[in-house]
Amino acid sequence: MPVGNVVANGVWLSKGPGMTTIWVDKDGTIGFGKYPPATVKFAYSGFPLIAENKRFTFDEALGEGWDTSPFYPTKHEIFGIGWDGLFHVFSFTTTKSGAEASFLEILGIALQLGLRYAMLVDGGLSAIMDYGGIKVVDTDGNRPLAALMLF
Repeated sequence: MPVGNVVANGVWLSKGPGMTTIWVDKDGTIGFGKYPPATVKFAYSGFPLIAENKRFTFDEALGEGWDTSPFYPTKHEIFGIGWDGLFHVFSFTTTKSGAEASFLEILGIALQLGLRYAMLVDGGLSAIMDYGGIKVVDTDGNRPLAALMLF
């Protein structure tokens, strides 16, 4: 599975041109697209779900180079930008079996959240989310993790 674009604190760790990416510039501006600007501070690519009023199809997302490995019943995370212009992170557990069924379940959740832009950023149990120094989402077990976005 490709990694896509990954930028941590202004350092490019991976480049995946043409892959859906959400980013935060050094001035705090939030962006969504396929090519983060040179001023990017944090960026991460993921499986595209929604852009403006467009819903990505399973085949369109696979066309970016992603594979079906994230799609099984497990904990998932969505990064998104709301119509309010704010960055949103959601963690939830899916129940559908089969890659396309799981994709449609995740897309449905993103649509219910009312996001302007959304992408799936984790297809397993390797995400940890801290808010105000409190761990609100934890991994199940001892897994290597990297800080992707800090606010």
